Amino acid sequence: MRLLKSLPILLLATGLGLVAVPAPAGAEPPAYAPVLAFAGDTARVVAGQVAVPVECLGEASGFCSGTVTLSRAGKRAVTQFALRGGARESLFVPLPLGTSHPTKVSATLSTAGRGEATNTKSLLFIR
Repeated sequence: MRLLKSLPILLLATGLGLVAVPAPAGAEPPAYAPVLAFAGDTARVVAGQVAVPVECLGEASGFCSGTVTLSRAGKRAVTQFALRGGARESLFVPLPLGTSHPTKVSATLSTAGRGEATNTKSLLFIR
């Protein structure tokens, strides 16, 4: 019952918190760091290396950099990358697969942008 009496005050207080304050004239819009992502869930083998398709999501003025790590059956390979915003590219990772290609590998994209490190993990299928 006491909660019902304080409900109008609570609604008024939260409503005041929702009022938007406009930015000052000439203020810069917030800058968002580009994000690197896997461009699909399939990779392919080219000349003994795994070609991993990635894309840098963001404006062309942005930039993605970091590492891509592939692992399978206790083996691990790491490759560094640098990619302009809005671009899509295949990163070549020298992961030894043997004579028969596995059906899948674990993949991790690691980026460090604007002070925050991000990791994106995925399972990639080899074709």
